[in-house]
Amino acid sequence: MTAKLLKVTPLGPLTFSKENNNTTNISVNNISKVPVLYKLQSTVWGKFKMRPRWGVLLPNEQTQCSITLNQGAELSKRGLDRVLLVCMMAPINSVDMDFTSAFWRHNICYDPMVEKHSFSFQQSKDSLKRQELLETATRPIAPIYWRLIGGSCVSALH
Repeated sequence: MTAKLLKVTPLGPLTFSKENNNTTNISVNNISKVPVLYKLQSTVWGKFKMRPRWGVLLPNEQTQCSITLNQGAELSKRGLDRVLLVCMMAPINSVDMDFTSAFWRHNICYDPMVEKHSFSFQQSKDSLKRQELLETATRPIAPIYWRLIGGSCVSALH
């Protein structure tokens, strides 16, 4: 496949921030002359909520997809969390839930006709600083090193 089907923005790592309820948006634009079937999928089950998860875009049609980091979930410190947008020419022009889910089960991501767009994530610097301040503020103020002497605890710093 030489010609791109979709233009997806923004490029680069997507940023989650507490101010936006840990939600980020991507714009998906069909730049081809044919209907395109797309699907969002994650490398980590249950970490992200994606809406809409899949659909059909007619030529020159555009949609917004939101990706939300689920409550209580944290991004991998090694940057392993990814969301993949896969797409290919649609065999139909409208969304039929049963047909579309069966279609994706039989046309897996390793098919060379499937166009792939991969997204990595980062936490906003303000959210990280705020989290560090909260962690520091809730740490107990106690000596770093304690030793046990005769059945009672004695601080090594006193």
